[in-house]
Amino acid sequence: MNINCLEGMVCPKCGNEGPFDIVGTTTFRVSDNGVEDYEGAEWEDTSFCACPECHHNATVGAFKSPETVDQV
Repeated sequence: MNINCLEGMVCPKCGNEGPFDIVGTTTFRVSDNGVEDYEGAEWEDTSFCACPECHHNATVGAFKSPETVDQV
């Protein structure tokens, strides 16, 4: 079971515990040569999330186990 960034998350279709593809926001330092650095990746329960194992996609909230949702 995940205990860090993906705590309580599991694919509701196949049971995979990650990694997942999540659409979020961050701050990038970009020069003409490309991305140099980034910081502060953030996402919410309403952010898009996809399982690379079975290709199921939904929101981050849909990937949270019932136990995690009950604790919020």
